Amino acid sequence: MSGIQSNAKVFKWSALALAVSALVACGGGGGGGEPAPQTFTATGTKGPLNGSAVTGNGLTCTTSNAAGTSTCTVTPGAVGPFTVSFTGGTYCANEAQVGSGCATVNFGGVLRTVSAAGTNVRATPFTEAALQNANGSAAGFAAAYTALATRLGIPSDPATDPFANPQAASLLGSFAQALASGVTLETAIDRVQAGNNPATGQPVPTSAPTAAPTAAPTAAPTGAPTAAPTAAPTAAPTAAPTAAPTAAPTAAPTVAPTSAPAPAPVPGGTDNTNPGQACPTGTTGTTGVTGGGTFFDPVDGRNETCTVRTAG
Repeated sequence: MSGIQSNAKVFKWSALALAVSALVACGGGGGGGEPAPQTFTATGTKGPLNGSAVTGNGLTCTTSNAAGTSTCTVTPGAVGPFTVSFTGGTYCANEAQVGSGCATVNFGGVLRTVSAAGTNVRATPFTEAALQNANGSAAGFAAAYTALATRLGIPSDPATDPFANPQAASLLGSFAQALASGVTLETAIDRVQAGNNPATGQPVPTSAPTAAPTAAPTAAPTGAPTAAPTAAPTAAPTAAPTAAPTAAPTAAPTVAPTSAPAPAPVPGGTDNTNPGQACPTGTTGTTGVTGGGTFFDPVDGRNETCTVRTAG
């Protein structure tokens, strides 16, 4: 019996050793097992796409939420690049997040983008236009997007939130206008592919780079101008006053004396000054007295005397 028991113990230890070896070979014994699966986030934006079915080659993705976000899991052994598609769902007419009280619009199209190696991505109308320009090639997507972004004046990284860039946000607003006016998503995408506005079809104006301001040259200081000396005003010579000419006195015209008619002589009267001349009538004087009478002789222009006698 002792030999049989001894052989049984040996068999048990041998079996245990084989089990341990098999466990180690299979990665058991703690710390082994499959690596955690790779995941990344994909976001659909046209406003945010809510309830979109998200798919991709080598991927398993969740339906997008109100923020337009989906979680994608890479299938073990799958290798990128991965093309991620957002199909259907709804978005806000005012580009806000669904559920914020906005009017929702059914999204009847598909937006695609490319994740090179399982990195976070964002699907927008711009990424869809670039992928169409690359003929659906994931390998040619990066170059096509860079070229399109340059034409549109938007960020060259397709994972950038378009609402964080004024130009991209403005173009997304134009997409909303186009779709609201009856333009199909395909037509709007075609317009963007050509670098045009999705609503108007006209070329998108891009802002030219702003040159650094050049400081204006500083003019050399100019000395204050010296005023030309001002000559003291010369007083105009004052003309000596000219005496007003004095009119020569005009001699009063001399009236030629008019000879008075000789007075009739008074009988017996004799002019003592002019002997033989009769005294005029009216001679005053003393009657009968020689030299006693006087008169003014107009012929001689003087007083003369005469002897007046009483007539008769």
